[in-house]
Amino acid sequence: MSRGMAIDPSTSNLGYCIYEYDDTTDILHIIDYGILTRKINKRHKHLKILFGDLFTFLFVLKEVLEEMITFFNVKEIVSESAFVHKFVDAYTALVLCIHSIREISHSVLNKDIAVIAPREAKLGISGTGDAKKLNVEEAVLKNPKIIFKLGPPNGDEKTKEHIFDAVAVAYTYIQKKKKTGMGA
Repeated sequence: MSRGMAIDPSTSNLGYCIYEYDDTTDILHIIDYGILTRKINKRHKHLKILFGDLFTFLFVLKEVLEEMITFFNVKEIVSESAFVHKFVDAYTALVLCIHSIREISHSVLNKDIAVIAPREAKLGISGTGDAKKLNVEEAVLKNPKIIFKLGPPNGDEKTKEHIFDAVAVAYTYIQKKKKTGMGA
């Protein structure tokens, strides 16, 4: 069994899932999932006043992910890679977020993160790199090799889509590890 964390990075709605892959049954168990928003900045209001939302989010993200890695005994982290957004500031924030996740992995796990491109994750879960958010959700929910221990995510489409993206990243990463013989 391998246990990891998959992340759909963002500085507004970061989706994550904690997974356990059972190589004897080829089942990906999703044991926890959720969304981290800038509401976590409430932990350090003084930083928000001094440095603004983005810095404070990245600072608090470090604390929260370190706690989660320890609590869930995470052994590896995989993140979706950055994609060029039509707004340069959004791309920059995404790169900073991924860099922060990478620093956290080095600090806590003493190893780098794995990275899966957005189109690769869509292709891996749905069969097409051009899949829309709803197609990714449907593919995750219909996949018999993915089991949600807490039941599938529900709620509004704008937040749960990030959770399904994180699950797609986890699934694609595990499949890629199996194909390349890196062990899952």
